[in-house]
Amino acid sequence: MVSGDPLVVRDAVSGKEKWARPGVTIPGAKLITGGGTLYLASAEYDGDVVSLDPATGKETWRSRLGKGYEQPCPVAADDQHVYVLAGILEEDLSSTTNVIAAIDATSGKIAWREQRDKGTEEFGITAAVVGGRLAYTDFRKNVTVRDTTTGRQLWMKKIGRSNYYRFALHENLLIVPDGQRLRAFARAAGTECWSLANEKFTWCNDPQVVDGVLYASDSAYGMWAVNPGTGK
Repeated sequence: MVSGDPLVVRDAVSGKEKWARPGVTIPGAKLITGGGTLYLASAEYDGDVVSLDPATGKETWRSRLGKGYEQPCPVAADDQHVYVLAGILEEDLSSTTNVIAAIDATSGKIAWREQRDKGTEEFGITAAVVGGRLAYTDFRKNVTVRDTTTGRQLWMKKIGRSNYYRFALHENLLIVPDGQRLRAFARAAGTECWSLANEKFTWCNDPQVVDGVLYASDSAYGMWAVNPGTGK
């Protein structure tokens, strides 16, 4: 799936175009998939979240949080919900606070909606869903975990440097690049389980677990291979 106008879907083996639809979404928008469904923000900037069948490109439903919210943005999805962030509009149409909401994957109805803490924003989001938990980071240097059924915030931690791209998940751990360190938090409680320091003035980037090993690059063109359970 290639985000643009038109939205294009190609066969992964041959590269041949399977279908294309103009005017579906904003060029460069995130394409969020979950439960065999594609979710994206409407190209009309009208506040709609659109659900598509990725095999055919046919629309299955449209949903809207309400008139009091700035353009919603899908950030993650699973079999039950698509999770959406949106700014809360003030009377002067400014937006200093925001909400995170879950939309039912079958009906398009709002399952829950929770206002996020002050000092967070709806931009620069990296998110993932695993084991009934929604985890995400943002440009305001926060890492947050919520219950996917109720939306209740389980914990939030401040980290020392914005997370722009990716964090890693391993068993019960959430592993975040935080400046010169990799930090592993317990997904359930938010307690820090281990921390691995890099060289001075060298930033850690993009951790990912592959076949039981945590790999991360750094700003000095280095590559780290780490035991994700212990940080060694």
